[in-house]
Amino acid sequence: MVEERLPPADLVLRSLPSAPAPPDGCLYRIHYTKQDPRYFGTGIGYRFNDPCESYGVCYLAYRQAGAFAETLLRHRLNDLVPWEDIEMRSLATFQLRRPLRLVPLYGRHLSGLRANATATTGRYHLSQAWSRALHDHTERPDGIAYRAAHDDDEIAVALFDRANNALGHSVTTPLNRLPRLLMELFERYRLDG
Repeated sequence: MVEERLPPADLVLRSLPSAPAPPDGCLYRIHYTKQDPRYFGTGIGYRFNDPCESYGVCYLAYRQAGAFAETLLRHRLNDLVPWEDIEMRSLATFQLRRPLRLVPLYGRHLSGLRANATATTGRYHLSQAWSRALHDHTERPDGIAYRAAHDDDEIAVALFDRANNALGHSVTTPLNRLPRLLMELFERYRLDG
């Protein structure tokens, strides 16, 4: 078993690495259609939310597949994604207004931060401690880039609310109006609808 590592006390003295920019200059989010796609949650029920509930976090991904995996594969028990789950959600595409400064909490960067994979895949108290430490760092990053828990080929983003202005207007489309994308994603994840 891998030992859980909290952020080191001297993290504030370390220079933070930067994740590469999203390849197409966009971030993607799958959300309930009835809700605003630009949502920065403050409760403690999600992986990188602030344990003190003083700042909000919006969860996005570099690609549509990452947004799908993090939203619709979270509670997957078999090869079925209920069509009702598809019908009540939309895909939001945010064009970035400016480059983001995201801390890569994956790969070779873990060692330099004195972290390990438990910072993103372990218990929430640990990932929330990393969120808080990185949010409060003097370099003031915009958020965290991490490997999506349900498809680690994909990069997901926990964007701090101070970077809200980096997200341009969203183009939002109900998922049930994206049959080609759904077909590709169902094939990728070997799902039935």
